[in-house]
Amino acid sequence: MKHLLAATAVLEVGAGLALLTVPSLVFGPAIDTPTGLTVARVGGAALLAIGVACWLARHDGQSQAARGLVGGLLVYNAVVAAVLTYAGTVLGLSSGGLWPAAAIHGVMTAWCVISLTRRMHSSARFPLSLSCLAILLLTAGHATEVPAAGAETGGELRILTADNPPLNFSKDGEITGLATEVVRELIERTGTPGVIKMVTWPEGYRALSTDPNVALFSTVMTAERKALFQWVGPLVTLDTNLYALKGSGIEIANLDQARKAGTIATVTKYYSEQMLADENFTDTESLPDRTTSLRRLLDGKVPLVVASNTEMPAALETMGVPADAVKNAFTLSTDLVYIAFSKGTSPALVARWQEALDAMKRDGTFASLYARWFPAEIPPGVFQLVTEEYPPVTFMKGGKPSGFVTEIVREIAARQGVPDNIRLTSWKNAYNMGLLYPNVVLFSAERTPERESLFHWVGPVGKNSAILYAKKGSGIRISSLEDARKVAAIGTTTQWFTEQQLQRAGFTNLTSSPDPRANVRQLMNGEVQLAVFTDITVQEIVREAGFSMADLEPVFTVGRTYFYIALSRDTPADVVTSWQSTLDALKQDGTFARIYRGYLPEAELGDLLDQ
Repeated sequence: MKHLLAATAVLEVGAGLALLTVPSLVFGPAIDTPTGLTVARVGGAALLAIGVACWLARHDGQSQAARGLVGGLLVYNAVVAAVLTYAGTVLGLSSGGLWPAAAIHGVMTAWCVISLTRRMHSSARFPLSLSCLAILLLTAGHATEVPAAGAETGGELRILTADNPPLNFSKDGEITGLATEVVRELIERTGTPGVIKMVTWPEGYRALSTDPNVALFSTVMTAERKALFQWVGPLVTLDTNLYALKGSGIEIANLDQARKAGTIATVTKYYSEQMLADENFTDTESLPDRTTSLRRLLDGKVPLVVASNTEMPAALETMGVPADAVKNAFTLSTDLVYIAFSKGTSPALVARWQEALDAMKRDGTFASLYARWFPAEIPPGVFQLVTEEYPPVTFMKGGKPSGFVTEIVREIAARQGVPDNIRLTSWKNAYNMGLLYPNVVLFSAERTPERESLFHWVGPVGKNSAILYAKKGSGIRISSLEDARKVAAIGTTTQWFTEQQLQRAGFTNLTSSPDPRANVRQLMNGEVQLAVFTDITVQEIVREAGFSMADLEPVFTVGRTYFYIALSRDTPADVVTSWQSTLDALKQDGTFARIYRGYLPEAELGDLLDQ
């Protein structure tokens, strides 16, 4: 047993030092991420401890303590041999030390069994030979060349892109663009062999759909595409915006305000023009191209133009106009652009690319690249923080998202080290982002039965009551939900929890509108007899609709609920737990109450602080 313990001490101390200094020797380049390196080095410290314990116990012979130590080593070596074998055969990990290490642990398992079942004098010679074999295997492992990153995928990765300036395009015979620069940095950081090839979009998408080991950028993740591929990103936030002249004083917080802001210049047959039509915009001017539509804005002929954030800088540059001549007045929709990997690509390689991209975002490299191409844009972070106009909970103030839940989220993000990239858009757009993309923080949201399984939940961060309102003097009296079912029409806001609550109760007399201010006007002009709002937001909604609280009256409380921060389902569980723990800390140290009462001084917070 002396030889076993001495050999184990030498091997484990050597392995421990290797994991503390060069973890990739065993696990390959995939381990070279902040999380991987930390776990590997903790493991290295544990191996050093095992080595020291074996060295100190090597002279104890057949004592019970020594036999107990060898019994533990038996379990350890058997499990590690199995784990390393699984990593090499199933997970596709590849490195010079992986298989030799698995073999060594297999040999050491056998040695432990022999030492526990035979007397030392009868087995010393055989374990000694096993020790020599183990050392030879370890030496062979050190001498083995680490395969290229492409080896773990079963072939070299084909990295494709299509012409889509300014993200990816050819200039003077070289492929360039924001996404191209990011991908080149990822290739270098991950050690992935291969070059970027420009193809047509149909050709690239066909290869992505049918062949293994294909990466295609820049690809918008959609609900239809999400399950078809593996994804790394986001690389770019692709917004469809309403732009106004800088200094125009135009500030738009919601779709209803956008419809009243004046004529919007569009480009004929463009996706953005159809989007406005779908949202019931009627005051638009269709023009033949981007330059003409932008000239109408710059000449003061129209107050707004609709365009994407990726095409606007190039259009201004082409016209010789400074990039800061216009400002984003409102975001209509948001798409996130990714690198799509074919299903046949190694998940380990895809994970390594995502880890490398996240590291670029943490160390500032990504932001520097983004600023070169889109100096006026906020780059997409590891997390996307989105909200809507819902005062006093969330709203735009002085060109910056504000509100008591906005400030709570901002404080949580700051304590988590997450950059403040809060974006205010329509509820429909924010909600759809939360359903589709990973790592989206959506706030605030009611935790309804319909939504329970769609998100992770952090909270509660507030409470309110859903109330049915009637026009003042209408004479309508409601004492139950049954009474409410008898009116001709009830105004609701599309996808709001108040609408879902009535739908769940079986109401069929609902008139849904995408903006709550439309509900107020419908109530005032008699299109609907009731409208449902929450007690903490109704005053601001009514004011922005052009009326006052004196023009309507509450007639029935549908229910009282708490609202939460919703995180998309693809968000890692440990992130959700960390956000909840940080919120709990805000409640304990008084920060939560200070922020909340800064907007609602008379709010009773007892139950909120207890949850």
